[in-house]
Amino acid sequence: MGTVGDRCAGAPASVARRLTAVVERWSQSFAPRSGALKAFVLGALLVSVMPDRTWFVGDFILRQSNVEARYFPGIYLGALPLDRFLHLTLLWPLGAGSEVAANTAARALGAIEAGLLAILALRFAGALRVGGALGALAAGIVFFGGYLTMFTGLGKPASELCLVVVALATFGIAALERDASLAPFGLTMAIALALHRSSVILIPAALLIGWRWFALHGRATWRRPGTWLAVLAPALLAIVMAPRIASVASLRLVASSPDT
Repeated sequence: MGTVGDRCAGAPASVARRLTAVVERWSQSFAPRSGALKAFVLGALLVSVMPDRTWFVGDFILRQSNVEARYFPGIYLGALPLDRFLHLTLLWPLGAGSEVAANTAARALGAIEAGLLAILALRFAGALRVGGALGALAAGIVFFGGYLTMFTGLGKPASELCLVVVALATFGIAALERDASLAPFGLTMAIALALHRSSVILIPAALLIGWRWFALHGRATWRRPGTWLAVLAPALLAIVMAPRIASVASLRLVASSPDT
């Protein structure tokens, strides 16, 4: 029998083993075939029961009012097409007429997106080729972040940008480490460029992933249709959205200038 000190020293390891066993059993319930659906449902339900803490944000009030009755059409002057579609065109038929309906519509969209974030978190762990407790840890780090508050009805593209960043990381790792197609990565980047002007900060990472992928595969990769899609989709969106993003950015700079 060991001393009291030996038993105390071994206690943390014993607790760790027990917790690891619990997480291992829990992770097994998210098998590849049924795990995505379970993750989606749990992610959506979690956000649905979270309180909405975004009511103090002025932009949120204006956007919800637009969904309710289109009071402030001018607030979408700086919005890119996908932002306007998701948070006005799509939500207005569901939320028009009352403040409660408008908020419910925005929260429903956020819950759906939280479910998608949960699926992407599992895919991220899969791209890293980790499973069991380590895979659950990787997925949990991706999903359980403070950014979940952005999915509770904010009505702005912050939640979609979270999805975009996780998707780019997931598809980028899969393309480089698992010899997957680059098409999902390229399409995600195209979506980002149609969503919000801040997506331009993702361009250097996208170029780096693309350069490394082509370096690994050589010229033969151009024979794959997915390669052309991965390159052309974000390139065309960048060309189309560049004037719009530049004009919005210049207006923001003028508005923030101390001389105005």
